[in-house]
Amino acid sequence: MRLHVLIVLMLLVVSTAQATTYWLNPATGADSNPGTQGSPWQTLNRANTQLGPGDTLNIQGGTYTPNQYAGGSWVSWSARGAAGQPITIQAAPGATVIFEGQQRNWWLAFDRGLDYYVVIQQLEFQHFMPGTITINKGGYVAVLHCVCRDTYDDTSSCMGTGGGDALAHHVIFRDNRFVNIGDPTVYGVRGAPGDHALYIAENSHHIVMDGNQFDKTWGFAVHLFGHGRLDAPIHHVITRFNTIRNTRERAVIVTGTTYANIYTYNNTITNEAQGLFRALGSVDGYDGGAGVSFHLGSQYNGPIIVKNNLATGTYTEGAFFADNPIMGSGQLQMDYNLWTNSAGAPYLWGSDHLAQASFAARTGLDHHGRSSDPVDHGTWLTLTTSAGSGTRLPVRDAGYFTEGYGLVPGDVIQLQGSTATAQVLMVDEGAQSLTLDRRLTWSADQGVALRYGGAAPDIGAAEWRGNRLPTRPRPYDFQVLVQ
Repeated sequence: MRLHVLIVLMLLVVSTAQATTYWLNPATGADSNPGTQGSPWQTLNRANTQLGPGDTLNIQGGTYTPNQYAGGSWVSWSARGAAGQPITIQAAPGATVIFEGQQRNWWLAFDRGLDYYVVIQQLEFQHFMPGTITINKGGYVAVLHCVCRDTYDDTSSCMGTGGGDALAHHVIFRDNRFVNIGDPTVYGVRGAPGDHALYIAENSHHIVMDGNQFDKTWGFAVHLFGHGRLDAPIHHVITRFNTIRNTRERAVIVTGTTYANIYTYNNTITNEAQGLFRALGSVDGYDGGAGVSFHLGSQYNGPIIVKNNLATGTYTEGAFFADNPIMGSGQLQMDYNLWTNSAGAPYLWGSDHLAQASFAARTGLDHHGRSSDPVDHGTWLTLTTSAGSGTRLPVRDAGYFTEGYGLVPGDVIQLQGSTATAQVLMVDEGAQSLTLDRRLTWSADQGVALRYGGAAPDIGAAEWRGNRLPTRPRPYDFQVLVQ
């Protein structure tokens, strides 16, 4: 059950008048300074001792190295915000802030098992080895509108959660850009291609990855992997409205542990012609492996949702790939996806490459999304369970949605056949209901989606911009054209 009660949040907002804005400049600041705009701090270590609920850390523009911002290492973060009053770490308004990793490990590690309530936004990271931000013990962290580029490690990731025996929970990765992740030539040719953009490891739950853009990933763009630990489940993970272009192995993979409540919907995935990953002098069999994949030993307790996704281009395995117990689990709900593969059949199911028509007949999975036009050809995320009106909406599956975990505003939903929208304030998975910020009226079995345009939701990620409240534009942008 995920509950963030509105009254509590309103009380917290009253106290935000006490919040303070501090300033950081790792090149010219000093930790003995008061942390003002004219006399900023130098290191993140100093900020970690001072920041509290509702505080903001503005980082002045520049390119900064580990010796400047953290004394040559990374920071094990301990400062805590509160629900509705997160600590915000961000580039100063109008500034470009680049953290130059110099092949070091990490930038911040959330590894103390706390409820942190920290938002990191509008920062750029490059040349880390392996990654930048890890939440492996504790939760309530959001990473928004950041850029991660040119990182390398043959097994790890740019950002991620979980791993080991500790729980990582209530984390949001939103509107970030990942560029050239896992390239073994970044620091001169070394090792095998690898490295993933987002790595969700065992003991992770309530993770949201949405609106992100991935451009050339040498491992997996979104890697859910439990390292074979079936006793350390991954559950309640939403992967939605991401645009994933050119992945050497697989764009989204779910493998290696026990899974429940995994929602993969409205993603756009494309692989251009093979030969983009020739760093080691040859093209291996994974060059553009698969779009969405279920692989290796796993257990699935459902629901496992794959819906409204668009995957096009060249795949050596298939736009959709499955070769593990998901095939006989009865837990996979897959519908209204548009899969194409210019290199062959769109599916690899077990050891069989299957065309779309035989795939539907062979597996009993119903595929309605057969139009070549993804606009208005998607389906509803869930349905209402009874007719009514008010601010508490009963639905068949509330797990598709998030109220923002006290870090960001909740989802904006829209009902079938209506232009009215409402924001989600509370998700109650026990009662299967959504508490909304305004009254709506609905009928039984009426479709519920995130905000959409036209007669129905699209297939793919194109409508994501309509779901976001106004924010600073992404630092980069690109568009995938579907022909």
